[in-house]
Amino acid sequence: MRNNQQQLSREVQLLQEEFSDIEREIILRAWKQSDSNIDEAKKILTLISEECDQKTTCPSIFRQDPLMKLFEVFGKYVDKRSILEVWRKSNQMYSDAVRKLKKLCQESINKLKSNNATTEISQEICLFILWNILINPNKMNYREINGERLRNNLKKKCEQQSSDFNNVIQECVAYLYEFGFHKKADDNWYHHNPLDIVRLWDWYKHLIAKRFIKKKKKQIEWNYKKWRLHDTVFDFEHRRIGLLDLSNEKPIVETIQVGYPKKKEENCVWIFNGKMMCRQSKHLQLNGVLLFLIVLGILLRQNKTFCVLKNFVLSYFLKNTKKLKFIKEFNSFRIVWKPDTYQTNYEPVHPFITTFKQVFERLKRKMRIKGDELLMFKCVFDKCKPPIPSNVSENTLLHDIYKDMPGYPQVEVVWIIESFCIIPYERTFHLNRNKFLNRDKKDLATTLELEFANRKLHLNPFLHRDDYYTFQQKQNFLISNLNIHEEMSNEQILKDLLYEIIQKGYLCDLITNENKLDESKIKETIKYEEKKSEQHGNEKYKLILDDSVLTILRQVKCIYHSPIHKHMGYPLTLHHICALLLYCKKSCRIQCINDQACFNYYEWKNFDWFLYNAIVILSRHERKEEIEDELYCGINGKRFGDITAEIKPGYFIFPVITTNHMEIAQFCQGDKGCIVKFHPSMRRSRFISSANVSWLFPTQFHQTILFARTGPNTNEKTEELFLWNARIENEDKKTQTILLTWAIYDKYIKQVIEISSLWNHVVDLNFIFFMLLSYKDKDTIIKYLSYFEKSSTQNNNEEAYKLMMQKFYPNRACNYEINLFSIFLERAGLLRPLEHDAVSYATWWTISISLPFVEKDKQAAITCTK
Repeated sequence: MRNNQQQLSREVQLLQEEFSDIEREIILRAWKQSDSNIDEAKKILTLISEECDQKTTCPSIFRQDPLMKLFEVFGKYVDKRSILEVWRKSNQMYSDAVRKLKKLCQESINKLKSNNATTEISQEICLFILWNILINPNKMNYREINGERLRNNLKKKCEQQSSDFNNVIQECVAYLYEFGFHKKADDNWYHHNPLDIVRLWDWYKHLIAKRFIKKKKKQIEWNYKKWRLHDTVFDFEHRRIGLLDLSNEKPIVETIQVGYPKKKEENCVWIFNGKMMCRQSKHLQLNGVLLFLIVLGILLRQNKTFCVLKNFVLSYFLKNTKKLKFIKEFNSFRIVWKPDTYQTNYEPVHPFITTFKQVFERLKRKMRIKGDELLMFKCVFDKCKPPIPSNVSENTLLHDIYKDMPGYPQVEVVWIIESFCIIPYERTFHLNRNKFLNRDKKDLATTLELEFANRKLHLNPFLHRDDYYTFQQKQNFLISNLNIHEEMSNEQILKDLLYEIIQKGYLCDLITNENKLDESKIKETIKYEEKKSEQHGNEKYKLILDDSVLTILRQVKCIYHSPIHKHMGYPLTLHHICALLLYCKKSCRIQCINDQACFNYYEWKNFDWFLYNAIVILSRHERKEEIEDELYCGINGKRFGDITAEIKPGYFIFPVITTNHMEIAQFCQGDKGCIVKFHPSMRRSRFISSANVSWLFPTQFHQTILFARTGPNTNEKTEELFLWNARIENEDKKTQTILLTWAIYDKYIKQVIEISSLWNHVVDLNFIFFMLLSYKDKDTIIKYLSYFEKSSTQNNNEEAYKLMMQKFYPNRACNYEINLFSIFLERAGLLRPLEHDAVSYATWWTISISLPFVEKDKQAAITCTK
């Protein structure tokens, strides 16, 4: 082992000396990609080196990493020189290159899939032959193969999987000769020579290992005394464990069978949702331990009762209990369900006793995260894999739906779910503007000097069009190297954040002025160390969270337990609140913004990530549908000429702090600068993450609203929803005002005003916007509006609405005319196919489409008409 490590380091060192312009990490990845072939590694590194020689403004590391990823993903299907050419033709845009390479290598992938299917068929047949011989070495019928039946069987499998029959039969013939079979004149195969059990066992292990590698399974290591000296192999597909006993003169192969996936025998065993299940209806709780399965297999073979084994636990078998992911894969039947806005989830299910309705209700409950209200949850039957029949009954057992699937019940099915969740009204907040305007402003000038002096910097939050490529590359690099803290505790995540702040030299932001004299002693007290100590694969610091020293923790805990945070249901964690405090009030914000303005996001990866998540979480808890205010932000020393050429629409390069006070923006603007004016549609859009954080600072006289920085959008279909537009609203010698509006607002504003003018501006603009999204055709909308007006007058919908008022507003349906129209649709029976009532339909549209128009827009439209 040491010699191998020395050789590896020597080879890598040679490569590093030859390619000194390439990062060591990239060299190691190239070495791994080339399967430790130094010539192949040199070819890869030569191509990367050529790319580094290109003159661009982007540092080489941000070109090396994406290009190396392309080699890793597509290197098996496309020539590496071709990958480099596609990368250059895509202007070094990773997402564009991926799309082009997918098209380019589709034929190669299809051929490879066909070859893989060919190999799998031949391997499956050979494993079947080998296992029968190994387990029954004295039975001659397993050592004789009918040639015609073999061909018919292979031909049938090839037709099912669209594989080349000739290639499959050639591979099988080659394997049979290796196993010791010989073909005679009757076209049959025979193995009458003395069996070499060890040699056949080695072949069996070799074929199993190949299939494990393809399916990314892991073999089991044993620690049971009786079997420790046995050679073992685990056949995942047939759910059995093979043991080769070499202690006897004649080697013996034993088997532990755990269920029969292709047979429904009385002693068949499966795992369903963490429970063991036998056909004779015996159940056992698994407790996250794989070997209970194996123990159960032993019991079944020995005809003993289940209760004997409850104390016979896993420590006998596994070296450790780190096989939980492996246990998940061992579930016999599970549903992969994919909601619209959530990551892929896995649900193990017992198909023999579970109905479609029961599973659906279980998934619904899991979607209600922390009491969120579920407005829509629908399974798209035709998009599921395999598709679910549209006429399926709610009380149908999953067994009846999937019983004809190959390999059932040891299968995995995919459900596509359309869903939409909102925060219920009782856990949302809206801070009234008047609450802050009535504060005492006698010392406004002094307050501005003390609080906003550090904002009078030349900090431009907009992305320049020419920097779009560099921005995307830095974003891709950040995402690919960001450690997601899924398995870490909240305390450890907070340590990550504080460690990063101290490491950057801003311990002063975490302590009071009294303690700033001797920072070295403070570091000793909290056990701050420059080097990290790794435990269990996570980065853990030995930092002591002492709030008597790190006084910011007191403020963080106080805010966490504040009445408004309690009202929201405590959605933020301590590290979220700490990130908000640091960015809004502390000096480290300036350095962070300077770094992010140069796209050095990785320098503050934890701070940046926690701040972004905090804004997103608070954004969901605000009643944005009630927002009417315009916001302002001052940029010192910056004025724009051709704004369309200088600003990339929809992109903030760092979080933007705004306020509802024009005086503050004018102060931050300085003598020569500009004021950025945020239209209310920027706040109302649920796709542009922004949050009112004024409740964190109850003593200030103004509102503070944070807009999250923009991340890379990978979905081209929805990109427009996340964009905003910028234009110069007015300009003079002293100041320039830039107006930002949501892109969807700009798209529909003309049509909305045209239709509104036809009705003398008595119809709500958001209601017209809602009708445009629903029906799109202008003539159809006018007909609907006319019919709706007559119907509401005749059927007294307004009186019904007044009676239902108490249901609409507490459900965040605040638009009068949309609510009235929902009642109209419900009475007409048009909401039944959508599985909505009037209240849920109005709420869904109000929240999901983000009504962008306010009363000022209507007044402006009336003024323009006059």
